[in-house]
Amino acid sequence: MNLKAFETRLRDQGVPQACKEIGLDFQIFLQEEVAQRYADHDWIVQPNPQVGTVINAVPPLDLTDEVPWEEWFHATDGFHHHVLYTRSHPESTETWQGLPDDQDHPPAVLGPVWHVYNDTDRTPILVRNR
Repeated sequence: MNLKAFETRLRDQGVPQACKEIGLDFQIFLQEEVAQRYADHDWIVQPNPQVGTVINAVPPLDLTDEVPWEEWFHATDGFHHHVLYTRSHPESTETWQGLPDDQDHPPAVLGPVWHVYNDTDRTPILVRNR
């Protein structure tokens, strides 16, 4: 996906406004490498009653043992960039599992056990050397 099409997709999903709401620079997503590596992700902006607006980047679920679901939000204890996989990773500090009636997370992520860590870098994980 080219960068212009990717930007249009993010704008259509409300990502720029969500970035403003949570204090995230929308420009971190406007890179050719982000457009390429996140082209197959579903970008979902969703309200959460506990933390407010959440930006989700959900990959195809059959890839989530190696390609994470990411979420960005601002809570009372500061900014969070959660990186979640369906298998344990060295950085994982906890697990989370959404129940079928969960209204606060994208429906596609409900059910599996996710291995989570809060990344201190806000940059999308797939465009960094780790």
